Amino acid sequence: MIIAFVLICSSISNMNLIENNMRTYKGDLRWTPSKVIRILANTKYMGYQLPEKSKVIDTVRKKKVLTHIEPVKDVLDANGNLIEKGNLVRISCEPIVSEETWWKAYDRRMSRSSKGSENIKGRKSGLRVSADALGRKAYCSCGYCLSRQYTHTATETKSATYRYKCRWQVDHASKYTIEAALKENNVVCDNPAVSDVKLWLCEKQVFSYVFKNGKSAVLHALEIIEHCKQEEEVLEDGTSLQTLKSRRDELKKKRKKLLALSLEDDYDMNDYKELKAEIDDEIATIDDSIAHFEIEKAKQQKKVFNIEDIRQRLNTIINLREYKVSDEVIDMFVERIIYRGVVDGNDEFVWVMNLSGECTDTSAKYKIRGYDKDYADSLKSDKNFNIVARMLIPMEECKRFCQEEAGRRFKKKYWNPITIKIAIA
Repeated sequence: MIIAFVLICSSISNMNLIENNMRTYKGDLRWTPSKVIRILANTKYMGYQLPEKSKVIDTVRKKKVLTHIEPVKDVLDANGNLIEKGNLVRISCEPIVSEETWWKAYDRRMSRSSKGSENIKGRKSGLRVSADALGRKAYCSCGYCLSRQYTHTATETKSATYRYKCRWQVDHASKYTIEAALKENNVVCDNPAVSDVKLWLCEKQVFSYVFKNGKSAVLHALEIIEHCKQEEEVLEDGTSLQTLKSRRDELKKKRKKLLALSLEDDYDMNDYKELKAEIDDEIATIDDSIAHFEIEKAKQQKKVFNIEDIRQRLNTIINLREYKVSDEVIDMFVERIIYRGVVDGNDEFVWVMNLSGECTDTSAKYKIRGYDKDYADSLKSDKNFNIVARMLIPMEECKRFCQEEAGRRFKKKYWNPITIKIAIA
């Protein structure tokens, strides 16, 4: 344990624990980053305890949750007098490391965790953002992300090769988990893995079309979509909003006429009350329907495109001379990539582009906790995307790109013609 503190304080990698044959408490060499972090975060090693690290939220089931509080040390003046009390309590045990060493390791650990973790983007878990741009943007049609995996490690003459596989399949890769899923008829996804070369080919085609060949077509499609959104005022049952408003106006006029008739001496007041109640009920029903429609419209208000800003973004110069687009460009212009598997004999992709000009990480936005059939079905339907263009990449172009530009061997059994649908977020 002392070695772990010394290593992090001296900026030496924790891999030295394994290289120097430093054993864990079980006597093995299975050091992992999480195991080292747990050791470094334990205040008891310097003779202090951090109270209230967890709290009970269910007294019946005795369920506890972590509070994620951080240790705060005492603040002393130059003479050693206490100025401000921290949240640590001294315990009666011999410390393993000095307070100075522990706090130095703490400061070093916190400075590191703010660089590569997702904590700075709002998550409270220790999940790390993928270092690969496509790994941050690519998703399977079942809703899970596509995880990057090695297919061949790098050598002195060749770079590493990767594939992107559905996260559900990765989690159910063992024969025990997949066998259980098969027996329960609970196979969520069977889409094949996607090679990195396929995604490189797709990104070149997409960016070439959006920023070079198809600027006017994209703008024209966005204007049509925007016009359809503005005209779309239909309830779930197919009734138009204008029809309901016209019917309500007719009922109000009818109620006024009925009131005028009720003032005549020979008119039966019981008939008036009965007819008025029917009219009032129908008007109230229409008002409720209109109010519900307005609320739902406000909740699910579709994004209005800023055509002028998008036109300016389309004038951005993108370097398409290399065999793939840079990670910075992917981060800036791609919202997400959805792989739908093999559809009608073709590998189908939906590229959702972000032309707002904001460089944002969307990995937390589209991360799911578990499989949701409705969400998965929505990813497979074109109705849920603002599709502005479609293109087909034939096998001849796939083979040419793979061999001539990417410098890879073309294996026909792993390839299909590629269908790309470009949508705007």
